[in-house]
Amino acid sequence: MADSGTFTCFPRLPPEIRIAIWEKVANLPRNLDIWAPKTGEVTYSAEVHGAPTDKWLETFQYTTTQFPGCLLANQESRSATCKYFELSFEVGYQQDSLMFFYQPEIMSNVTMDRVCPMGWYSDEAVLALWSAETKPSSCAFNVFPPDQVFALEPLLSSPKNAPDEICYTTRKLRQSS
Repeated sequence: MADSGTFTCFPRLPPEIRIAIWEKVANLPRNLDIWAPKTGEVTYSAEVHGAPTDKWLETFQYTTTQFPGCLLANQESRSATCKYFELSFEVGYQQDSLMFFYQPEIMSNVTMDRVCPMGWYSDEAVLALWSAETKPSSCAFNVFPPDQVFALEPLLSSPKNAPDEICYTTRKLRQSS
């Protein structure tokens, strides 16, 4: 006997209704946490003002948000919902005559997901996050201490990449142990 909390009739629904349900699931808003600690670096030699110099570039950006389940449930769900998601947050650098690109690895629904930058961001990480081709529809920040709200000014004054909705709090969050 099936568990009373399990809906076992889903496969017997007409395909049009199943697909409509999968599409609704794909378009539920999520909080997409984006972390940008330094996870590595690329070192290279360059000539700066006639002197050889070692330079480095930081690599970063990951999420702890779960991969969208509707892309994993079965073949029908994936084919119905993959059009709503894209790999996002690629990181590209151009330094001197070198160009580095790190492939996007975070699956997002840019029209529904709320981007939540988490932790400390270096200047390079801020630039990479807000120079993406597709701007997020919504963004949420925790700014602490409260007098640091001015740090949002570059984002608020950038009409090209600014999200449609920006939320922030100035509460001190508990640190996990």
